[in-house]
Amino acid sequence: MNKKRMTFRTLCALAFGLLCSCSSNNSDVLDNGSNSNGSASGDSDKGVVFNFTTEDFGVDKEVATRGVQSAVKSKVVDLGNGIEAVVEAEKEQVTKAQATRAISNSNYTIYAFQSGVLKASIKGKFSGGKFTAASGSQGYMLLDAGNYDFVAHNDDVSYSGGKFVSSKPETAMMATQTETIGTGRKQTVSFAMKHFGARFKVKFQTWAPFSGTTNFSVVSKAGTTKPSKVYYDPTTKAYTHDNASYSASSTVNGQSESGIQPGYTWYGSANTYAYTYPGATPSDLNIKITSGRLYEKNLANVSIPLSFSSSITFGAGDSYIFKVKLYYKKTYLFHDGTTGTLLANITKTPVGIVVDEDNGLAIALQNAGNNKEYEWSDLPKGPVRTKYIYTPNHNDLGKALNTYSGYSQTWELSSSMGGPREKVIKGDAQTIYPAFYAAGHYSSELQLTPAFARRKWFMPSIGEWKLALSSLSNQTSLDLRNPLNKQFTWNYSIVRAAFAQVGGEPLHTHSWYWTSDEQRNPGNSNAWTVSVNIPEFHFGGASKSKQAALRGSAYETKVRAFVTYK
Repeated sequence: MNKKRMTFRTLCALAFGLLCSCSSNNSDVLDNGSNSNGSASGDSDKGVVFNFTTEDFGVDKEVATRGVQSAVKSKVVDLGNGIEAVVEAEKEQVTKAQATRAISNSNYTIYAFQSGVLKASIKGKFSGGKFTAASGSQGYMLLDAGNYDFVAHNDDVSYSGGKFVSSKPETAMMATQTETIGTGRKQTVSFAMKHFGARFKVKFQTWAPFSGTTNFSVVSKAGTTKPSKVYYDPTTKAYTHDNASYSASSTVNGQSESGIQPGYTWYGSANTYAYTYPGATPSDLNIKITSGRLYEKNLANVSIPLSFSSSITFGAGDSYIFKVKLYYKKTYLFHDGTTGTLLANITKTPVGIVVDEDNGLAIALQNAGNNKEYEWSDLPKGPVRTKYIYTPNHNDLGKALNTYSGYSQTWELSSSMGGPREKVIKGDAQTIYPAFYAAGHYSSELQLTPAFARRKWFMPSIGEWKLALSSLSNQTSLDLRNPLNKQFTWNYSIVRAAFAQVGGEPLHTHSWYWTSDEQRNPGNSNAWTVSVNIPEFHFGGASKSKQAALRGSAYETKVRAFVTYK
């Protein structure tokens, strides 16, 4: 048997149920003889002999899911601390080849009942492909013709007081089989040994690492208990049980898992299981987190119910993963122009993150042009192209940080400067102002409702970038004193999470993004940029075009569009 003992300390289990076993032609035969009802016989050619196979727990194979809506069974939970959760139940699958296998080395006892009366029993050890009867027992039964109920179990089930009993759901195995026994011939009864218990494990999925040691336990809800010992009465074929409270504890350990990046997957210690009896549902259990932090939020005393959109009942041999997806609670802009949190709008497609609710400002989830880099303009070094131009000093940058002019510079002719060739609406000037055009036509890369598609996206100004970066990093205000070359510190992991958890493209580290503002810098022809790094971001500049660039200077960089939805 494939026995996996878990490090959770399991104090009880759920309700108990057995499935009848079935025949198998690919199993090992118990071929010695006995009748332990007082009429022993050595004639094994006329006795009842036994075949055994075992069935494993469900094999570790998660049901494929795509997005929030497609979990096998799921429920959305607002944890009330700035984190939302989706709890998914994924039944691990068993393949046809793995469903049954030859019996493994263990001690077994077999009973024959007729109308609830014990007629015979044998016991022994199956080892090395051969059954060896225990002392005082032989390897077969000689029974009168008639109908019999056979019961087989391993050493983790006992028979006492006319009942079978077990308190070990992780290792107990038992099978029942009803057969009609004839006369004068050898007959085989086949058992498929099944696990008494069911098992489960908890897996967390997040879009930022946990901070500090994170401990959790699976516990009974207040006022609920679970079976701790189960009895089977072969006379009535009924099951009864003793109750106790339930608790299984573990510490979260991180591990990467292919296919889920850029997220993180976290399991309990050693990726092990808790065990329970089948028959009831996990809805009486809670996952209780006792310590740890995530997305700068405290997780201590957070309780997550194991309840789902439809009921789940454990079955004998079932194996479940309870996946808890923890989402950073942000306000998103959706394809229809509405806003809200992700899990309250799971039927909608997010297209941006709201960074200023009062003014209805949102930042796009992706870089424009499939992450292409653009020139700010295609004009040679020369006159100013916009009326929003700031000298690279503390005073001018301070003014720019409080000016919100990106839409005007992208879509209003009055914001352009220069001669007839330069003084154009930049958002429509693909050749002359490629970065502005990419931002202005970002909606062509999205699938939007017709009404919302009429909203125009734009290249953000320094001030609008400030609003976005402070909102994304949960900073209500930035220290704007002496801002030139100032490194504004932040927690990049939560910025990244806000994009990654909805399939967006996080702001690239070690990358520059254009603003709509120009720099007044004699000898140079630059525009202001935002530089993003893991520990900080800052404002700088880059050459606006290849023609204007000094030798060795950068002149192409990324574009992230913004939009106002009000």
